[in-house]
Amino acid sequence: MYKNDIVAIDDRLKEQILDSYLFSNNDFMYSLDNSFRLIAANQNFLKFIKPVTKNQSLQIGDQLLESISFSVELEKRFKDCIVKGLKGETYFDEIHFQIPEREIDKWSEMLFNPIVNNDIVIGVTIISRDITANKKASLELSDTNNRLKKILLSSQDWIWEVDAHGIYTYCSDQIIAHLGYSSGEIIGKSPFDFMREDEKSRVGLIFQDIIEQKAAIVDLENWNIHKDGREVCLQTNGYPVFDKLGELTGFIGVDKDITIRKRNELELLHVNEDLLQKTEELTKLNSELERFAFVASHDLQEPLRTVTSFLQLLEKKFSALLEPTAKKYIEFAVNGAERMKYLIRDLLEYSSSGKGIEDYTEVDLNQVVSDITQLFEITKGETDITYQIGKMPTVSAMNFKMHQVFQNLIGNAIKYSGPEKLKIEIAAKELEEDWQISVKDNGIGIEPQYHEVIFELFNRLHNASEYSGTGIGLAVCKKIVEMHGGKIWVQSNLNQGAEFIFTLPKNRS
Repeated sequence: MYKNDIVAIDDRLKEQILDSYLFSNNDFMYSLDNSFRLIAANQNFLKFIKPVTKNQSLQIGDQLLESISFSVELEKRFKDCIVKGLKGETYFDEIHFQIPEREIDKWSEMLFNPIVNNDIVIGVTIISRDITANKKASLELSDTNNRLKKILLSSQDWIWEVDAHGIYTYCSDQIIAHLGYSSGEIIGKSPFDFMREDEKSRVGLIFQDIIEQKAAIVDLENWNIHKDGREVCLQTNGYPVFDKLGELTGFIGVDKDITIRKRNELELLHVNEDLLQKTEELTKLNSELERFAFVASHDLQEPLRTVTSFLQLLEKKFSALLEPTAKKYIEFAVNGAERMKYLIRDLLEYSSSGKGIEDYTEVDLNQVVSDITQLFEITKGETDITYQIGKMPTVSAMNFKMHQVFQNLIGNAIKYSGPEKLKIEIAAKELEEDWQISVKDNGIGIEPQYHEVIFELFNRLHNASEYSGTGIGLAVCKKIVEMHGGKIWVQSNLNQGAEFIFTLPKNRS
């Protein structure tokens, strides 16, 4: 600043206050007398102040406070500072100048120095420095710190800092909820002071590698000993801190208590291991049972064939010598052997129904239904049936097993027909994730209390003299449908027909 940068009310005063003005190119410097009149100012202040005054004109000798549209609060604050200077006090303050109509929003760092003449204060010199940028940055930082503080206080996690040697230098109060210690008991110690020896070795190797690579700590699970002696599992995340030279000075991070989750995971792991073991045992047992059923069935058929053959040969050779009662007994024996043969056959079918003996392919159920209805017409002569068949979907399934399901369901509808002409309705309904297939008849129906048991092996509601069969067909259907990921059930009442419904997934996982 040069002497001619200062404008004063007279040269004598200019010389008097010159020494109190700092030589700066950016600061505002001005002086007021006891009546708040502007008696001196540097050019920086005059250039700034004129546009923001009421008349956009300010001259040396004008009353400063009356020339500017201060708010009541701001004027009082500014005036109080000036008065302190006029009382002989050197005073420092930060003032936020807000004059909306002049679009002024600035922070000023202000020094108020009394002007003394012959031991009498005749005015005050004000040196003002614009600190708006620094103040806003400081306020933003303060807001950020307050938000972070609130987050830290509301978080259940434990915030910490360690130095380059892994020694705690900071610890939030949440530590007491995690390990039972106060922050004062933690600071100065290492995380390894709270671990078992084996855990200390395991985590120590990981931490050593992290330090060497100057990397972040990501989801590091570690078991710690609580103050009461129990074990607590923490999940640790942290970021490395470096100095200006790029040297690692420590880590800052957070620990989350995951003990409950970890124990649940370990318990679930044990349960899964037990289930896997039991599944393997059941798979082996099922394989043995299927093998036994297969072998036993084959071994049983041979003596049955022998019994049947010799009984029929006996009747043929000695028919003339046999009494009617003897012939009747032979007929009973042959029929019993025949029923046993069918039972063995169905047992073989059931034992193989749960096996994936063929690949899954795209199966057109329209073709499957057509094949089965034609089969009954050709082999059984069942032509006096009215079929009402809707459009069927194409599904991912085992082709032969789909034939088995429809053959059993349509066969049952034919077997258990009532006095009216048999009508069989076959339909498909698209659901969100499945296809729902139904086979409905107008036959003799099934009482509701038997809706579950009819799907069990060997459960029959009628004796062999009324209706033939072994009680295996619906059990085979259930096994096949469930193997394909579906369900099967029946809706029926006695003498009101029956509707068998099953589902097949649209997408086989």
